[in-house]
Amino acid sequence: MNKNVRSRQVLKNIVRSVSGVSFPIAGSVVVIYTLSGETRKVAVIATLFAILGHIVHSTMALNDRDDRKRDVNNSYASTELDNIVDANDIVI
Repeated sequence: MNKNVRSRQVLKNIVRSVSGVSFPIAGSVVVIYTLSGETRKVAVIATLFAILGHIVHSTMALNDRDDRKRDVNNSYASTELDNIVDANDIVI
């Protein structure tokens, strides 16, 4: 179940990342449409690498942010539970 939640979060981050570059993608399509031959091929490859690089970078940044947020929440919980003792004064 945790893996399903994690994959859903990654997919959400990818969609968020792609939606952030939708206008530049549209501009690239217009430019590529006006090119021809070898120049078009180079433009397509460069655009694909740029989009892929952006998606990977954005997804990693969002996942790191989510991990830091989770670590902060866990650290608050662990400090609240430090030095809790049971009825026999044993730290649990």
